[in-house]
Amino acid sequence: MRKCATAVLSLVMVTGMLVGCGKDSDAGKKIVFIGYSSTNTFWITLKNSAEKTAKEAGLDFADMTSSEPDIVAQKAAIDNAIRMGVAGLIIGPSNSEGLGKSLDKAKAAGIPVVTVDTRVKHDWISSHVATDNVAAAELAGDYIVEKLGGKGKVLIIGGTVGVQTADDRRNGVLNKCKAANMTVLDFDANWKDDEANRIAQEQLAAHADIGAIFAACDPMILGAKVAVKRKGLLGKVLLVGFDAIPEALAAVKKGELDATVRQDPVRMGKEGVQLMSRILKGETDIPKSIAIKAVIVDKTNVDEYIK
Repeated sequence: MRKCATAVLSLVMVTGMLVGCGKDSDAGKKIVFIGYSSTNTFWITLKNSAEKTAKEAGLDFADMTSSEPDIVAQKAAIDNAIRMGVAGLIIGPSNSEGLGKSLDKAKAAGIPVVTVDTRVKHDWISSHVATDNVAAAELAGDYIVEKLGGKGKVLIIGGTVGVQTADDRRNGVLNKCKAANMTVLDFDANWKDDEANRIAQEQLAAHADIGAIFAACDPMILGAKVAVKRKGLLGKVLLVGFDAIPEALAAVKKGELDATVRQDPVRMGKEGVQLMSRILKGETDIPKSIAIKAVIVDKTNVDEYIK
């Protein structure tokens, strides 16, 4: 209940700021960003890049992202932005489902929408910017198969079932491990580090031959790492994450995490705003999607990405 109240309060505050500044600025150039979470490192980086690009393009930028991933809060933010008559919406959906009615309203109001990271099926979305999560996770799968020589069990800790990014990341690793005839244990931790820690503890106790753990985001693999370390298996169980957040890169550098898949949130934020700028200028040759390439970061190249 407190999270919902906080999200609503945040929306009210942002709404007030937008209405107040609308008197002195060109509302026709105002775009609103509604991301996955305002407290997630990946999304903070993406938002900062989007805001910087918007400023460079002469666009007014407002962030209406709630602190926690919440589809209800995202719908409320979209509806509020539509009522304010903003020029465009850039959305990082917290779920692949549930935004349909709000996107219908955006369509009726003629407000263009660009999505980033998680794909949503709706005919009004002008373009989608994202990592090819299947291909990116297959990099992790290849890494695991190579390091283990195709032997041993692999524990996959996924995000939330039904969320496109979570499903794609699971499937990418699953595809590669299954192709190598490796046994896979598959569980969901809903993107939470404490749930990932619990799953890792339970599965390590039940399966002594787990050779690798893959988690669909870095906070979860860092949670699993705690369980591995507590059991005295650090360095013996391969640990691979996803996102290359600073904490994960530091763990790779320290030798407590083997690898993480690096997305490029800076480019994602930049591309999203650049697409919206082109749309608002009336350009019609807008690509339906832009794929952002991912790379595996391990001890051989981690110094390139640590700032």
